[in-house]
Formats: sequence, C-alpha cells, structure tokens
Amino acid sequence: MSKLKNAPLVEVVFEIRWGKTIKRERELLVEFSQEEQSLMPGKFQLLADKQGFSQLEVLKNQPPLPHLVKYRYRKDNRGYPLYQLGNGVFTVNQIDYDGFNYEWESFENDIERGVTLLEESYPFSIKELPLIDIQLRYRDAVQSNENESLFDFINNSLEIGAFSLPAALTHDTNVKTDMPMGSVTLQVECEKPKGNLICRINSGTHDNAKVFVIDFIVTSKANFFTEISKESLISWSKSAHEHQRLIFNAFFKKEILETFS
Repeated sequence: MSKLKNAPLVEVVFEIRWGKTIKRERELLVEFSQEEQSLMPGKFQLLADKQGFSQLEVLKNQPPLPHLVKYRYRKDNRGYPLYQLGNGVFTVNQIDYDGFNYEWESFENDIERGVTLLEESYPFSIKELPLIDIQLRYRDAVQSNENESLFDFINNSLEIGAFSLPAALTHDTNVKTDMPMGSVTLQVECEKPKGNLICRINSGTHDNAKVFVIDFIVTSKANFFTEISKESLISWSKSAHEHQRLIFNAFFKKEILETFS
C-alpha cells in the first residue's frame, strides 16, 4: 500500500498467534513446550542479531499469560521496524510518524525476514506450528473537528450509511447522543484470504489532538491454511494487503480521501 502524501496512517502490524489448546474441565487453556519458552527467544535473538537487529528489550513483570509480548528486537534503540516475540505470539511493527516512514514494499520485506526468523528459531518444524490466527492491522488516526461526535464522524466521513442510536433509546434522558467518546466495530467475512474484515472505530488522541482511531484488520483462523509453512504465511500477508488497500479506499468518502492525497 503506497503511502498517500497526507495519509492518516499511524501503525501497521503483522501478527501470528499460536499454541496448543487443551480443554481442562470448563477452561480452555493454551500450552507451550519448554523449548518454545526457554530456547526460542535466545535463538531468535542470535538470528536477528545477524540481520542487524542487535538491540534487545526484555519486558519485565509480564504476567504468565499466552500471547503477551516479552521480547522486542530492533536495529537501534526505539527504532523501526520492530520484531516482537512472546509465548505463542510474533509481530512485525512499523509506525508512520516521528521520522519513521511506511511503504508496503519495505514492510513486505520486513515480514518475509521476520517469518524466516520465526521459522529458523521455532524449535520444531514450522509445519507443526499450532497456528491459532494471523492478522494484518492498519491503524489510522483522523483528526476530529471540534465537538464532533463518533456518529458525526461516521456519517460525515465514512461510506457506512446513516448511523445513530435507536430512537427508543435516545428518548431516555440518561443517554447522551452528542457524546464525543465511543466505539463501533463492524465485521464481515471475506475470501482470498478466507477470514474476516474488521473495522474498529474509537475516539482517542494522537500528538495531543483529538482524533478518531480506525483499525482496519484482516484476520484468518488456522483452518484457512492447508499447510503451515514460511511460504504460506508470507503469501497470506500479500493477499491480506490487497484487502487492506481496497478497504481503505472503500470506507472513506471521496472528499475525505482527497484530503489525504
């Protein structure tokens, strides 16, 4: 996705989550081998260092839960792209502000390098990776007009159609229809890659300014894949990127898209 001159892009994240799930009584637990927990981070560090990612940050006091990042690998302090690793989670992150620039071609290379590092550091064959899901997320921050509500933003800037609270609900004096805060999530199924498209819209702040934060997410569960391999994971990312390009242009109204050019 080539960046527009005034693109609202903040961050792009490619994420893989895995783990062996077992049902114990009424709980669904995720388990990891001792090799994954003790040997994999060190091997990943050695391999990443050879690729120039020599700066390691260990996140301390993390609770012993699955899919929480514990290690960050960078070329220099606070630099990007950033690789992150934890029990059952691997991410590739790129921000698009503070001097760091996103372009799909370079991020695609970062994904390919990252998946290769994952394959080579995983203590078993990558074909045995108990994949749970995979995501490609784009986060945009669109500056808000003064006193603009979430409903105003959706109706004025996005091609979603009229959006409001039910009339029966707004008759209740305890419900504020003009509140500036709020959150809306839309989800639909997609093909190639088979999975889901998610649009999550929230009120927030960016660079000390009020904004509407939009997460565009393409995600697929493990059953999408006939085989787990470095090639299939990289191929998925390319298909997901094509969806992201279409999503961005489809969701924003034409006059809003023109302000990004």
